[in-house]
Amino acid sequence: RKEMRRFIEHHGITRAHIITLLSMPVISYIYQLFNRPIGEVRNLTLPLDGQIPFLPQFIIIYHLWYLFLIFNIGYLLLRDKDEFMKAILSINLGNILAYITFFFFQSRVPRPLVTGEGFFESIVRFTYTIDQPYNGFPSIHVLTTTVMMIALARMDIRKDFKYGSLFFGLLIILSTVFVKQHVVLDILGGLTYAGASYVIISGILGRFLFKTGSKEGLK
Repeated sequence: RKEMRRFIEHHGITRAHIITLLSMPVISYIYQLFNRPIGEVRNLTLPLDGQIPFLPQFIIIYHLWYLFLIFNIGYLLLRDKDEFMKAILSINLGNILAYITFFFFQSRVPRPLVTGEGFFESIVRFTYTIDQPYNGFPSIHVLTTTVMMIALARMDIRKDFKYGSLFFGLLIILSTVFVKQHVVLDILGGLTYAGASYVIISGILGRFLFKTGSKEGLK
C-alpha cells in the first residue's frame, strides 16, 4: 500500500483522476442493459458490406482492443493528465450518447454462419455467443478507439510510438467489419460520436476543466 501511495504521489495522480478512471468501467457496464432487442430493430447493411470479406484472423485484433485501451489510458494518465481527462470524459459522454441511440434506434448486425473448426473460427463463435448482435450503431469499439487515437495524435510524443498506436487503432476499427461484428455505417457512427464527444469535452468544457497538464512524452 505504501508503494502504491508513493507511486501515486510521485506521478501527481489526484483523487479526481482516480474517480474519473473508475467512472469508465461503471458507465461501460450499462451497455449490458441494451445487449438485447428493444422495440424495432433495424438492419443497416449496405451493398458495400457484402463486398467486405469475413476474415476470422482479425478476431485477435478485435479483442486486443481491451489491451489497447488499458495501455493507452495508463500512458495518458502518467504522461498528460489533461489529455487523460479529456479522453475518459469523452468516452463516457460518447457511451451515454450511444446508449440513448440504442434505446431509440437499435440495430442488428447480420452474422455469417461460422462452420470452420480452426482456432480463429472458434474464437469468433465464442465472441458471437457472449455478445449479442445488437447495438451496432454506433460502434463502441470504434468510438473508444477513435477517442484514444485523437488523444495520442495531439500529444508531443515519440513519432514511432504515436504512429504505431494510430496504425494499430486503425486495425482495430477495420477488424469490427472483418469479423462481422459491425457494418460500415456502425463505423461511421462511431467516428462521428467520438469526434463530437471530444469536441464537446475539450472545446466547450475545456476552458473550465483543463487548465494545466504535463506534455512530457516518450524520450
